[in-house]
Amino acid sequence: MLVGRRLPPPRALLHMATLGALGIRAGQVAQALGVERASASVATIISALIPLLVVVFAVLRLRQRIRAVHLLGLVLAIVSVALVAGGGPGPERSGLAGEALMLVSAVAVALSYVLMAEVAAAHGPAVVSAWSSLAGAVLLVPPAAWELAAAPRWPGPVGIAVILYLGVLVSAGGLWLWLRLLRTVPARVAAGAQYFQPLVGVAASSLMFGDVVGLAFAIGSALVLGGVVLTTLPARQ
Repeated sequence: MLVGRRLPPPRALLHMATLGALGIRAGQVAQALGVERASASVATIISALIPLLVVVFAVLRLRQRIRAVHLLGLVLAIVSVALVAGGGPGPERSGLAGEALMLVSAVAVALSYVLMAEVAAAHGPAVVSAWSSLAGAVLLVPPAAWELAAAPRWPGPVGIAVILYLGVLVSAGGLWLWLRLLRTVPARVAAGAQYFQPLVGVAASSLMFGDVVGLAFAIGSALVLGGVVLTTLPARQ
């Protein structure tokens, strides 16, 4: 992404590195630690706060307009995600530490998204994505080295393929696309579309691992769609 592009000014580079530390070092690490300690359903519901927090930060920081119906759509989508997440097999135990880590992750990721969109307006989504991701990766090297020293684990072919998928498509491609969306459409529209993520996750899990999805998933999916539609209504009546 950076080949052939001019180097941003030092102040902008420091800003991008800070956002990489916030979104990747703090946000992603807190999420990885949180999902180990919280139940899958609770972790999913807390993660579903990210799009709502993106809208809140966009209203405060970017001065974007939002109507009550847009907020209603986002809240409806969150409730729908809770319905989908709660429709899985048996209750799981969830620890307070895991829930707190998931909440820290949600705030850090949402804030980094909005601040990255602000910087991307001046330097472009590809440059911001690349430098912030690079900074986040460098900051993760020391704890990763410590982990490997304590318990050496090396991925096999499938693990390497998964890492490439997560790195290239989900992280680099996903962040670039997300920043382009925030430049093209209001934050409430981009955030509303993120509520399709848990639906895709549950559906993919059903196809790949044979998980049974029932009536709660169907109702929740319909409500998510309704909530997303509400977020796309015009900013003015």
